[in-house]
Amino acid sequence: MLYTLDLSDIDIDFVGDPFVFWLGPRAILTVPNPEMVKEILSNKFGHFTLIDLNPEAKALIGGSIASLNGEKWAQHRRIVSPAFFLEKIKVQDLLWLFSFYLLFFSYLGSLL
Repeated sequence: MLYTLDLSDIDIDFVGDPFVFWLGPRAILTVPNPEMVKEILSNKFGHFTLIDLNPEAKALIGGSIASLNGEKWAQHRRIVSPAFFLEKIKVQDLLWLFSFYLLFFSYLGSLL
């Protein structure tokens, strides 16, 4: 069973600083500053790892990169990261635009 906690009542301007709250036996660190989140998650010490997923969530995402930790995550990231270089995305963007135009104009041709 999945449990959610609605944090919409917390005023981020009021909070401002990182804080810890407890959800049962687990401590939850909340960091409202995006730059601090980036710095925390990019550390190489391994203090912040993915939480253990329940069996339903594991079945949903399988063995994807989203569920990996440590060396396996680093290996998979090295494999997929070249696909997201800006130059490759620009080429893919042009290809997607071209295929959209082909599809769109063939659809218009079928209407006329």
